[in-house]
Amino acid sequence: MRSLAVLMVLSLIIGGGLSAVGSLSAAVEGDFEYELINGGTAASITGYVGSGGDVVVPSVIAGKPVKKIANSAFEGCENIAAISLPGSLTAIGHYAFMTCRNLTSISIPENVTSMGIYVFNECGSLVSIDVDADNPGYASVDGVLYDKGVSILRQCPGGKTGVLDIPEGVTTITAWSLCYCAKLTSVSMPDSVTVVESFAFIGCSALASVKLSNNLTAIDAGAFSYCSGLASVQVPEGVVTIGDWAFENCRSLSSVSLPLGVESLGVSSFGYCENLTQVHIPDTVTYMSMGVFKGCTLLSAVTLPEGIPVIEGTLFMDCRSLASITIPDSVSAIYEHAFSGCVALHNLTVPANVTSIGDRAFAGCSALTYIAFEGDAPSTGSDWVDDWNDGLSIYFFEGSAGFTVPTWNGLPCSLFPSLPGSPVNLTAVGLGNDITITWNDPVDDGGAVIEYYVVYQDGVPVCNTTTKRVTILDLVSGETYEFKVVAHNLVGNGEMSSPVSFTAGDEVQEDDGEGGSDAMVILLAAGAVLAIVALMAIFFIVKRRGKG
Repeated sequence: MRSLAVLMVLSLIIGGGLSAVGSLSAAVEGDFEYELINGGTAASITGYVGSGGDVVVPSVIAGKPVKKIANSAFEGCENIAAISLPGSLTAIGHYAFMTCRNLTSISIPENVTSMGIYVFNECGSLVSIDVDADNPGYASVDGVLYDKGVSILRQCPGGKTGVLDIPEGVTTITAWSLCYCAKLTSVSMPDSVTVVESFAFIGCSALASVKLSNNLTAIDAGAFSYCSGLASVQVPEGVVTIGDWAFENCRSLSSVSLPLGVESLGVSSFGYCENLTQVHIPDTVTYMSMGVFKGCTLLSAVTLPEGIPVIEGTLFMDCRSLASITIPDSVSAIYEHAFSGCVALHNLTVPANVTSIGDRAFAGCSALTYIAFEGDAPSTGSDWVDDWNDGLSIYFFEGSAGFTVPTWNGLPCSLFPSLPGSPVNLTAVGLGNDITITWNDPVDDGGAVIEYYVVYQDGVPVCNTTTKRVTILDLVSGETYEFKVVAHNLVGNGEMSSPVSFTAGDEVQEDDGEGGSDAMVILLAAGAVLAIVALMAIFFIVKRRGKG
């Protein structure tokens, strides 16, 4: 939050609107600091030194009408419960009542025609901002401050609870206007709204749902950041830009649907959405800035749109559940820390157009087993991979330049493997309705480790196994089944083995894959063994009696 508060301050400094809290030359009368303005014809309240409670601002100080509440005049006065403003007042400055956390009510007098920004921000107990009906510049609807024509939402009181239905006709929701309204649970925007300015809803921690206007073209910087209760969001068609930090730290956000037409995602626009598991990125997106999904610890898989030119720095940093990602052919560079800390990422294919990989781009990717490069060897920054496990290998394709064998950049390096051959010596032994199938490794593993085998029953895969033996139970008596096995390496599934067949029933059966099925073979063999054992036993008994 501190960094965002700094942004508020900077926005005023840049705009030249920030002034001191009070004045070095301010005088004091009663509970108020003041200074004379307008050539000494009027007074401006610059500070408050009273004990709080219900405060009445006088209409006259030092014999001069009070025309202004200066910038930050009551800022941080947490002992004030209510304030009554005089009818002589015409202007209220920036931050005038900001962080008056126990202020519950206030009414804007008839003659106030100028109000600064962030006037009532972070007033968490303020439930209503009332406005004199004859005020020519401002209006209040359900305690929310608007311009007179109710086309611009200027300030929602920080203590407002429940549902906010923004009136039809409102076109603009101003910057910071609903910030830290921590008791709002739902917001509905009419389609008349075309602009939601920066940080408008920041810190609305109880906000669980928001209906966005269908006429928005952008979601500005930080608009919904730190809305920790927001579980899902439907971005309307027509939105082209998602601004920097737009949904950052929305910790309950689990899914996001971005429509066709969105073109750019700003810095950390979904950063630290730690419950985000899936996101659809449309093909219209052509630019994704730094850290868009940084710290999204449950995000498990992403397909990037074709057309993005680079993978920006920290784009997926600390996405600890990201196990797979498809990088489009349009990408020419992977910048620093792009995948740093992706501890579940187990393999990666780098397209041919990538010519450079930045510092620590894959640092801490401890589960990474291989990186396959489809083009020439790229330039790499310092520690582009770091903390890798012992099994990490580099692969390249025939015709690629710049790679060295058996190592490249200190890592094992070789040509990309091919699919494995078929498993051999497939044998099925069955008894009753159960069957055990065994086999041997393929003669050709394709140049890579066999990761597992897939067993097929009548053309349908029924199980994966890392062993070379599997038992299948409870087949249907009288039915004939065909089994095949295929080996899988990092490239994919290889050739099918020769089939073996089995007819479920009571007999013991064996099929060695050579086309013949010999019923009773095992049973006869077992009988022969038993007969030999019996004869030997008789022999020893007779021999022993002969000695006796």
